Amino acid sequence: MRSPTTAVILNYNNAAETIECVRSLERSTYPNLSILVVDNGSTDGSEQLIRGACPGVEILQTGRNLGFAAGNNAGIARALARGAAYVLILNNDTLVDPHFLEPMVEALEADHRAAAAGGTICYHPETEKVWYAGGSINPWRASAFVHHLDAPYASLDLEHTVSVSFITGCMMLVRAVALATAGTFDERFFMYLEDTNLCARLQSHGYRLLYVPRTRIYHRIKHRGDRPLTMYYMVRNRLLFVSEVPRALQRWGGTLYLYATLAAKMPAWLVTNRALSRAAWMGVVDFRARRLHQGRGLSLA
Repeated sequence: MRSPTTAVILNYNNAAETIECVRSLERSTYPNLSILVVDNGSTDGSEQLIRGACPGVEILQTGRNLGFAAGNNAGIARALARGAAYVLILNNDTLVDPHFLEPMVEALEADHRAAAAGGTICYHPETEKVWYAGGSINPWRASAFVHHLDAPYASLDLEHTVSVSFITGCMMLVRAVALATAGTFDERFFMYLEDTNLCARLQSHGYRLLYVPRTRIYHRIKHRGDRPLTMYYMVRNRLLFVSEVPRALQRWGGTLYLYATLAAKMPAWLVTNRALSRAAWMGVVDFRARRLHQGRGLSLA
């Protein structure tokens, strides 16, 4: 009997991709998988569309946009209350292979020191090109970085599971016991870097993180780095993340790196994209004022 696993998929005004994601999950060969869609207060009729297209799937309505962290936490709480041994956090803009889940579950069941597992994520529709194949946290740069970005899928070693320090929240299979110990996503982040923070906390509790290359999914990448909303949360949340790094030298070094990078880039942004420069400055101001959670970010959308 396979361990009960719940997939949590967060939707916000994007029913079409969520429905495709759910349908790919419904083709999974894993025998004990339930699917929970969390609708984050969509205003475009998403809930009704998903209910009509996926009648056997449970939908949890949050009532408003809680962000990635709190929206997923609502789903995690429902999954844990119903006895899930593992919770799969999965972006709604992904498609999965039918056999994607078994290798991650097997890896976690073979290593009880491991709290979470991730797999290979390729682009969609460029399905032979890698977006994530393991990752690492670099506190000196106040962020996390993916391995083998843009590499050919055929170049990967698919046989060996390896320890990593970062698993992207795009797809993360987490042991329920580990979530009870280390906690779920920190809702102060709202969106961006909440996965980095969770990975760091899991490791601070003595857990390992695994990259399982035989697992494969596909991600529709949307380049959003030039959006003021993204800039705001990335600046604010990188400052928040590095402010809690346990080692003082890394904490100070990461903070100095962030401020130096912003100081170097801000003059160009003031000329080429004043909205980005304003968003970055708002991120700094709001971090220093401890204006966290949603903050002023959604006003920049």
